Amino acid sequence: TRLTWPSAGIGMQYQIYVAGGSGGFAQVRTVSSTSVTLTGLRRGVTYQFQVVPVNYYNSAGPGAETSAQIP
Repeated sequence: TRLTWPSAGIGMQYQIYVAGGSGGFAQVRTVSSTSVTLTGLRRGVTYQFQVVPVNYYNSAGPGAETSAQIP
C-alpha cells in the first residue's frame, strides 16, 4: 500500500503510524520523503494510517489521518 501526502516544509521528517482491526496506533516507519510503501498488510482488513510531521528539533506537528481497506 502506497501513501502520499503534501510536504510540510523543507527538512521535515514524517512518522508513519498504522492501526488495524481493534488495535491502537503503532509507529512503523520514519521517512524524509512525502510518500511511503507499506508491506505486510493483511487483505480484507481496514487500516487507519496517521502521518505526523516532525522537524529538526523533534517537535511534532498536527498529524493527518486516513483509512483504507486492503483489497
